[in-house]
Amino acid sequence: MQVAAPIAFEEALACQQPLRLIADRAGNALRELVGPRAPAAVAVMIGPEGGWCATEQAAAQAAGWRAARLHQNVLRAETAAIVAAALLLAPVNDDAGKLNPEP
Repeated sequence: MQVAAPIAFEEALACQQPLRLIADRAGNALRELVGPRAPAAVAVMIGPEGGWCATEQAAAQAAGWRAARLHQNVLRAETAAIVAAALLLAPVNDDAGKLNPEP
């Protein structure tokens, strides 16, 4: 897993990961969007603590980003990034050391 340094919103929109999620309390639960086996490449955009404006939400949706709810409560930006990483890593099998190994 790689956690990137903050980048401009417009630069983030250009990301080409197969699954792109924008943290938003109005979205579906992240685990519902990812399913039981998180793909190897997922981008998660964490926004300002005040939330995304309507223009940003529309631009993200138009660029193929899906709104993902991380938690029922509002999270600080730093906490949201940690929660997103933890939710995506949850299916890791420590014995094999691989993300979502085949049974």
